[in-house]
This record gives sequence, C-alpha cells and structure tokens, in this order.
Amino acid sequence: MNKCLIGCGIAILIAVSAVAGIGYLSYVKVSNWNTSRKARIKAQQSVVEAGVDQRRKYLERHLSQKIRNTIPAEFYTYDGFRDWWRMPLVFPYQLMCIDTHDNAYLEKSNSAYPVADPNKSSTGIFGDITRIATDNTILIFETKSGMAISYGLLQYESGARSEFAAEKQMWVAAKKAGYTGGNKLLSVDDFFSTYYDYEKDFIE
Repeated sequence: MNKCLIGCGIAILIAVSAVAGIGYLSYVKVSNWNTSRKARIKAQQSVVEAGVDQRRKYLERHLSQKIRNTIPAEFYTYDGFRDWWRMPLVFPYQLMCIDTHDNAYLEKSNSAYPVADPNKSSTGIFGDITRIATDNTILIFETKSGMAISYGLLQYESGARSEFAAEKQMWVAAKKAGYTGGNKLLSVDDFFSTYYDYEKDFIE
C-alpha cells in the first residue's frame, strides 16, 4: 500500500510540474512578445503616435463628444503590467488577460480611476473568450468553457448581447446588424498583436 501511495504521489508531482511548466512557458512567450513590442515602440515613436491616433479616431467614431472627453489617453496605450494584459475596444469596453493570451475577459473601464489600477477601474462582464473580431460598432467572439464552445455578439452602443450555438449563425446575425470588420475570428494572441502593431493599419 505504501508503494501505491508513493507511486501516486510521484504521478501527481509529475502532473503538477508539467502544468506549471506549460504555464511558465506561456508566461515567457507573452513576456518576450511585450518586451520586443516596447523596444519597437521606442525605436519608432512617431509611427506609433500616428497609429495610436488612427486607432482612437476609429474606435471613437460613433461616440458622442461628451463621452470622448472622458476617455483618458492611457485607455488606448496602457497594455497592462507583469501577469495581466489589456487591450482597448470601443470605450468603455476592454479585453483583459491573466498570465497568457490563451483566453480573455471582457470588461468595462471606469474613467474615474486610473487605467493602471484594474481593481478599481475595471469591472468584469464575462470571460472564456478564445477568438474574437470587431469593428467600431459590434464585437463578435467565441467562448470555450471545458469542451463547450459557443459564439456571441455584443453591440457596443446598447450593450445588448446575443448568443449562438454555431459560428455561421453568429456571422449571419453580425452582418445583419451592420458589422463591417474582418471576416474571420482571430485568436486572442493574434488580436492583441494586431492592435499593438502600431506600424500597420488597424482598420484593415
């Protein structure tokens, strides 16, 4: 019996070590991505400033001037700290990731608090987002919880949310609602890279 307990203990230890190793490698991957991105930003400051301005104008296109005046500049540029990551959508919505870019949470930002303090400035709506696409009126996404996969659509202006069992149904609903963005869902990692690659046109 002691041998069985020892054997089980070793098996559990190996499994835990494997999971920890995968988590560490994911963290290193995202950390390296962030380091190289910041180096690029520093080297091409004028290009980056133009990219930020272009993104801001696009994302604010349908917002009232009153709302635009409340949005801090950091909302479009602050990408997080250490083990948490953020990406702005149409204000007040933003994506948040913990440790890795494997999945994301949709949250609302409160401009009364600093963007860099998520405990005060950010309120969660839902999580488990694995793939995503957006324009400046509609957010479409895939969520995965265990083996269950579903699809959704969020209209920024009203906050109305619809859910679908199949991706095709989601696309049909999105086009009917006036969606004009990209025609495929991107992984959270690719979506973050697309936004923060300031040298490229985010709209395209």
